[in-house]
Amino acid sequence: MEDEFQVKVDLWLTASISIELMDLLYGVNKGRDVVKFIPNFESDLHQFHQRNSALLREMQSTERYKRAFAMMQK
Repeated sequence: MEDEFQVKVDLWLTASISIELMDLLYGVNKGRDVVKFIPNFESDLHQFHQRNSALLREMQSTERYKRAFAMMQK
């Protein structure tokens, strides 16, 4: 049986890494123009980051997260 919370955490982490990699590639490409990005990519990337941060805050507000975090602090 899959742990729904863990699946959500894994998906969030995958999205977070993907967003950071897109940001890195976008930054490295600036001034080089080797990779073509869609119009408004920077704005879209910012929105992805905001949504991802909101999901993190939502996960951090759960009792399960709070218990696990408290255990790590011991």
